[in-house]
This record gives sequence, structure tokens and C-alpha cells, in this order.
Amino acid sequence: MVINQQYLIWHHLLIIASLKQQSKFQIYFSSIIYLFFYRFVSFASGAILAVLILLTIYDEDVLKVEHMLTLMTGLGVVLGICRSLIPDDVKTKFFFFLIKIFIIIIIECCF
Repeated sequence: MVINQQYLIWHHLLIIASLKQQSKFQIYFSSIIYLFFYRFVSFASGAILAVLILLTIYDEDVLKVEHMLTLMTGLGVVLGICRSLIPDDVKTKFFFFLIKIFIIIIIECCF
């Protein structure tokens, strides 16, 4: 009985000690769907905003359309929010490096 209790205590200590490393590692894999979503939304809103700005430069009457200035402001806000939610290149490169290693490990284990 004492051995089982010591084993359980040791096991719980190992789990607590590895929690910090596990949470750092899991951050890179939990937000991949959100990363692609933010990139898509920022690309789409940026493309629409660029076209509207070019049309405004070409003809100022574009701004006279109802709520066009509001739409352009909203697209700029959405673009800024999505750009702030996308991680910097260092984390992204490290993220894709981890994905490559993960895929290599899966391929080696399965085949």
C-alpha cells in the first residue's frame, strides 16, 4: 500500500512538473484553425479595402455612396484586429518546423 501511494505521489509530481512544457508546446497546435481564419479574413478585408481606396483615388464620388466611409473604416478595423492576432514570423516558422517534425514522426511510425 505504501508503494502504491509513493508511486501515485511521484506520478503526480511528474505531471505537475511537465505541465509548463506541455502548455508551451500545445499553444502552437491549438490555434492553427484560427491562424488560417485570421489570415483569410485579413486578406479578404485588405483586398476589398484596397479596391475601395483605389476607386476613391480615381473618383471621389465613391465616398458619396451611403455608408461607404463606414464600410471602409470597418474593413480597416477588421484588418487591424486580424493582423494583431496573427503571430509574428518567428513563431510561425517555429510552428511550421514543429508541424514538419510531427508529420515525419507520424509517417515513420505508420509506414
